[in-house]
Amino acid sequence: MKSRIWVLGQISLLALMLPLRADLVVSEFGAANDAVLFDGLGEAEDWVEIHNPTAATVNLAGWKLRDSTTTWTFPATTLPAGGFMVVIASGKLQQPYTDPAGYLHTSFKLDAAGEVLSLLRPDNSVAHEFAAPVPVQKTDVSYGLTQTVTSLTTFDAAAKVLVPSAAVDPLWRSAVAFSTAGWTNGNAAAGYGSVAFPSASGTVAYRVNTGTTGNQDWGGTLGMDFIVNESVLVTELGCFDSGGNGLGSNITVQLYARNTNGTPTNFADDTAGAVLATETFFTTSPGTLLEGNRFKPLATPVTLAPGSYSIVAYGYSAAELNGNSSPGWETNSGGGKLSFVGGGRYGNAAVFPTNLDGGPANRYAAGTFKFAGPNDPFVRTNLQLAMNG
Repeated sequence: MKSRIWVLGQISLLALMLPLRADLVVSEFGAANDAVLFDGLGEAEDWVEIHNPTAATVNLAGWKLRDSTTTWTFPATTLPAGGFMVVIASGKLQQPYTDPAGYLHTSFKLDAAGEVLSLLRPDNSVAHEFAAPVPVQKTDVSYGLTQTVTSLTTFDAAAKVLVPSAAVDPLWRSAVAFSTAGWTNGNAAAGYGSVAFPSASGTVAYRVNTGTTGNQDWGGTLGMDFIVNESVLVTELGCFDSGGNGLGSNITVQLYARNTNGTPTNFADDTAGAVLATETFFTTSPGTLLEGNRFKPLATPVTLAPGSYSIVAYGYSAAELNGNSSPGWETNSGGGKLSFVGGGRYGNAAVFPTNLDGGPANRYAAGTFKFAGPNDPFVRTNLQLAMNG
């Protein structure tokens, strides 16, 4: 059964990167419009957007749009300073033609295979042009000037989410007081499943090669320290699976904030901060295998601000060996978002380990995690349970 999802959240503001000369431009066009824009007749025709970046209103009388074969002339109308105007490229024979919604219509259609599109001044000089070669256009994807994005919110911004089982009160669209009782508190990036795209669940911080077998049956806690240099979101926790053949013991992985107590290079006096996330990997539900580790998604990704942290794991045994000090394991900082520090730490099960080991920073095949940047496109609020219900 298909469900509609209502999200109060993400907005982006697009700003045009304009030519140096202050003149009218074709800011954007849609040559394969199927459902993005409907004209005043209810038709999904192609369209051209004109922008006036100048500080003065421009009279468009005598201005022209030209495709590869046809030139169409604007009737008397004005485009205010900083304004935009959408013209429908419908190929109307009746000219000039304005539809019931106020859109002007050109005498030509756009070619989705790609063609030159020019904006001409009244003296027929070119004010702005998309010159050859113009690429083949994609359905419902517009083409235009280079744009920058200013995010007014982020994917992990707080949002109210509802999977409705009946009609939604239309007051939610208005400024009238509206009750969100029954809506889910979550993040703006809401969707079905743990990720929006199968490969976008994050970067693996501590990697272990496929088929790696363990060499130690330490039953206590094994920890590895790292520093967050830029804010990241931890999307999944993971544990090492010796041989990749399923778990012989239940393994618990925890993500700790780490107190450096004012001496960030002296790991001996570090103490446990808050436990930020915990996942248990059971022999009966071990999670998803990726290379030498198994992963489980967090119900809500955890934001890590710049600071000191540790990933720890416990529960390894003779039935499920951990790894200790193999030179073939790798770390991935996500382009410098993380730094891997210290030489590993160990201690009693279920508590923060305080005994220091001899390194390297990724000494153990034990706990790991996936992380992503705050603007990476993956689902933060998983609506799978609500939609299946």
